[in-house]
Amino acid sequence: MPDGEAHRLREAAKSGVLICPVPECPSKRLTTCAYREKRDHFRHVGPRPSHTHRRSYMQLTTHSMLRHWAADQDQVIELGEPEMDGDSFEIEGISLILVAHLDDGSEVALCYVDKRLGADAWEECHDFLRELGLVGAWIFSLTKTYFALPNQADPIADRNNLILDKPIYERMRKRGSWPLLLNLEEKEWANLLVPGGSRAENLGFSPPDLDHVVHVVPNRLADCRLCPYGIETPAINEWILRKSSHNKRS
Repeated sequence: MPDGEAHRLREAAKSGVLICPVPECPSKRLTTCAYREKRDHFRHVGPRPSHTHRRSYMQLTTHSMLRHWAADQDQVIELGEPEMDGDSFEIEGISLILVAHLDDGSEVALCYVDKRLGADAWEECHDFLRELGLVGAWIFSLTKTYFALPNQADPIADRNNLILDKPIYERMRKRGSWPLLLNLEEKEWANLLVPGGSRAENLGFSPPDLDHVVHVVPNRLADCRLCPYGIETPAINEWILRKSSHNKRS
């Protein structure tokens, strides 16, 4: 919910016009909460949802947002589920996969990950998608698994937009793949750049005196687009995606 909208949406929630979209939710009735120091949000009326409820909600909302974002782009001619021999399938470790068919014949798989996925498991998924002729665009949820801050007392980390690097990110870089961290509420996703690298320097980042960190560069979804090599952002354009893909296929 956008900040400042709690009072406007409260009546619609209480009347049942707005309900929880999670199918297995035991209490679909909602109300709204407005705070001065926290974001406005919906709250369930009745029994508290299970611990898996928030993940289910985030998956539904992410799927809807990605579908609308991709469908609004002229080069996207069709959206669907991944298929093998005419049958749809799922891949363990990936919460949702949305395949975008582009007008040049290429196919990009938007892969959303919201639970722990190791570097080896990611590489297996990456190679499997490539065998099917799909380019994987990897989108990670904003959880502690994928978004861990360095020492909060360190002003260097705050000034340079740094988070801790992860083994999965290191493996992705070796394979020429660019991870994106999704901020669902802000409708942004962030590229991760290695300190001291050419792209980080071009964007004005100074190499920090810290190890095992990466720069976080947020991009509005509205400023990004699908291309044959993945998701082009203001920070990482199609030329960079193509070059990375061609140089690191093995």
